[in-house]
Amino acid sequence: MNVVGLQSYDRESPFIEFTISQHTMKTSCSIHLASRGLTGEQGVVIPAVNVQHLMLRPDVVEAVRGGQFQIYAVRTIEEGIEVLTGLPAGDLQADGSYAEGTFNRAVMDRLKQLTAARKRAEE
Repeated sequence: MNVVGLQSYDRESPFIEFTISQHTMKTSCSIHLASRGLTGEQGVVIPAVNVQHLMLRPDVVEAVRGGQFQIYAVRTIEEGIEVLTGLPAGDLQADGSYAEGTFNRAVMDRLKQLTAARKRAEE
């Protein structure tokens, strides 16, 4: 996983704009940093393959450099899960389970709870 900071911008816009393009698909996103202020806890997650196409205003680059805003470039969904939840995603083990303390284990445990509750309700 990479944290990135980049180079260009539109001086006329009150927004931080970046364009992500991959092959013929393009996505544009705008982030307005001034509306809420930065606490150092804000950031965005983008696909790592799109880093080369990212363009940011200088104030965003400075916010990234200063640790007030993060840009996380992730290569996999698992890396994105870790950024968003703070938990390791977890790999499927040979017995079909996930290790304790992982995001996937928490999801599996919750699905088991919901399945059991539904079965009880149907009885």
